[in-house]
Amino acid sequence: MCGIAGIIALEGRVAPPALRAMGDRQSHRGPDGSGEWISGDGQVGLAHRRLAILDLSERARQPMSNRKGTVRVVYNGEVYNFRELRRELERLSFEFRSDSDTEVLLHGYEAWGPAVVSRLRGMFAFAIWDEPRRRLVLGRDRLGIKPLYYARDTKTFSFASELKGIEAGPLELRTLDPSALYDYLTYLYVPTPKTPYRAVRKLPPASLLILEGGAERIESYWDVRFDDRIQLRGEDLVRELRSKLEDAVRSHLVSDVPVGILLSGGLDSSTVAAYAGKGARTFSVGFDRGGSETAFARRVAERFGHIHSEAVLATGGIPNDLSRMTRWYDEPHYDTSAFPASLVCQAARRDVKVALSGDGGDEVFGGYAHYSKFAALERRDVLPAALRRSIEKGVVRMGETFLKRTLKGVERYAFLMGGMTRPEKATRLPPDVNRRFRDYDDYWLFRRFWREELDGWSRLQYLDLKTYLPDDILTKMDRVGMEASLEVRVPLLDTPLVEFVCSIPSERRVSGGRPKHILRKAMEGVLPPETLSRRKRGFSLPSGIWGAKVPGWRRSHRVAWSILSQWAADKTGSDGALEILRSGP
Repeated sequence: MCGIAGIIALEGRVAPPALRAMGDRQSHRGPDGSGEWISGDGQVGLAHRRLAILDLSERARQPMSNRKGTVRVVYNGEVYNFRELRRELERLSFEFRSDSDTEVLLHGYEAWGPAVVSRLRGMFAFAIWDEPRRRLVLGRDRLGIKPLYYARDTKTFSFASELKGIEAGPLELRTLDPSALYDYLTYLYVPTPKTPYRAVRKLPPASLLILEGGAERIESYWDVRFDDRIQLRGEDLVRELRSKLEDAVRSHLVSDVPVGILLSGGLDSSTVAAYAGKGARTFSVGFDRGGSETAFARRVAERFGHIHSEAVLATGGIPNDLSRMTRWYDEPHYDTSAFPASLVCQAARRDVKVALSGDGGDEVFGGYAHYSKFAALERRDVLPAALRRSIEKGVVRMGETFLKRTLKGVERYAFLMGGMTRPEKATRLPPDVNRRFRDYDDYWLFRRFWREELDGWSRLQYLDLKTYLPDDILTKMDRVGMEASLEVRVPLLDTPLVEFVCSIPSERRVSGGRPKHILRKAMEGVLPPETLSRRKRGFSLPSGIWGAKVPGWRRSHRVAWSILSQWAADKTGSDGALEILRSGP
């Protein structure tokens, strides 16, 4: 796991101090080493900060070049099938100087060009400079596990693993994007491809960005398919799923340093622990105000002979510590489970450099409560006559029950996800802000990935896999893990496993609308019964942390506004959130 950065001078030359600053601002992502390279003509610069996981020798240092010095790469992530790809490349007469997956990526590009990305099984963000073609290739993994930002003006194109890396670079980032902050109120994160700056963008998951001749283009190379092609049933289906789970977890254990497990005691992380082999280090977090689930994690660890550790989070100061969140994310981000996630990552880092987590299981196996809630609301879409008459007379308050019953499609989904709906903004935001965004499509991101042709459960899973998973869940774990210089891997998002599960007909994945039905069936007799039956919790904070309710505001809105105000204060030196929004989209 690493931090990468680079500058392409469209005019002039790369300034070495700017390149070095971009890498230094991301030193937490790679404390084990650093490297910079600037081309002979001064127009290209690459920087790397290394967290050494595979091949700890100097041979694996980056930026890495081929023997001729014509192709160079900086890379963040892990390619779990690198040994298989290496054997294939050796048959093509490529010679290797290291035992790293970085060199496999490098020679893979030489052999197959940008199409190498479709052969990679793993999590990654990379940049390849192809000198003969004067071509820069940026790539990001299929589900957005690893981040990649880029920015440009007329003179410079730059990229980095984190927004703070871009901020340290040569571009002047003075112009904020009010629509990104308005979107944050809808989604509770800044949605890809936006950032708070107009000049900076996030590369979408499963995408390549190719820069040639000063012109850039973005190409998508993969998409998840819900196509019902897996027709296995009963024990045959369970047996095949167990095989895929075991293969996913075992493939993610490849490492030249110790590997641990972030174990909440829930179904997803316990499944990972079950297939990780005996004697792994497991880590969990409890809370000083109750709500801890460490006992469940402890039982799972004992069942599989793991070595378990627990940490306790003091929750009293969390509401007043929002500046930590703005430092982690560099932009407003609502997910407050980052606090316990950060603690468990810090605890794990004392013993290991790599940890597996259960993230992604809810999206892949259909485990979120909003799936069943959405389905239940759709079944009750016919409004009672009395409520309909009250709506027509305009006497019904804009309460939660009203919104749940009257919103449809993406608007209803947005409500269930906790963000501000359009009607709620009309009553919460000042009139001048609402006027500025009067013609704005609040739900543009959800509409982009709303697939009417899919059944209801698959439609929401697809939407979460394309939006909430990369922009919230994976962003959170990348930032808090990297803050601790800990590589967090997510085996439940292994490509073969995801493609297999999403191709099982939904009536078998979630039989009778039961979340994670197929995963529970697969883990019967493997995990303790209470793990299979208990409700989802994960590393979320206990209720009541954020104080009493404010009339007219949902809890998520109140906390989200506090986070936005803190971000604006940190960035502008004052509580300027409303002033930014008042400048319009």
